[in-house]
Amino acid sequence: GQDAKAPDVYTLVMLQGGLGMPDRDYYLSKDPKQAETKAKYLQHLTNVLTLAGEKNAAARAKAILDHETKIAQVHWTKADSRDRTKTYNKLTLADLAKRAPGFDFSAYVGGLGVNLDSVVVAQPSAVAGEAALIAKAPLSVLKDQLLVRSIDNYSAYLPKAFDQESFSFYGQTLNGTPEQEARWKRA
Repeated sequence: GQDAKAPDVYTLVMLQGGLGMPDRDYYLSKDPKQAETKAKYLQHLTNVLTLAGEKNAAARAKAILDHETKIAQVHWTKADSRDRTKTYNKLTLADLAKRAPGFDFSAYVGGLGVNLDSVVVAQPSAVAGEAALIAKAPLSVLKDQLLVRSIDNYSAYLPKAFDQESFSFYGQTLNGTPEQEARWKRA
């Protein structure tokens, strides 16, 4: 997108990510409603892995949730993430690699098919924390997390059970939508 301090220049902006629920508070809050949502998310992860035909779905879902909870611990709050001054951190790829070891940012940027030497990092401490967590995480957990994200992202195009499961959590639990529109209307 456009560089916030040089609007005639386009740049790559990196933001904190890696969560299946909207915000860090869904993972870290002690509020009973948030705890209930977190339990429903764990069930959703288990259901998606089960629908995908994966073995040991409950244990693997718990490992994903534990990993995402660690990610939530390094995430910035909503208030800090809205601060335009704090979230403008232009770094060279070399500086980013030094600040956030554990993730090959040069390979990532190269894989995007872009040629640039700097990026704007919105939440540098969160990106550094996530890089460290990715480096330490078991590959199986990262693969399972990517599998669940892929299925959730494409659930509308998969068999009905996947679509219903995704709507049950994201539509009903998170957004409070009582009923999903008919599939033909969504198409």
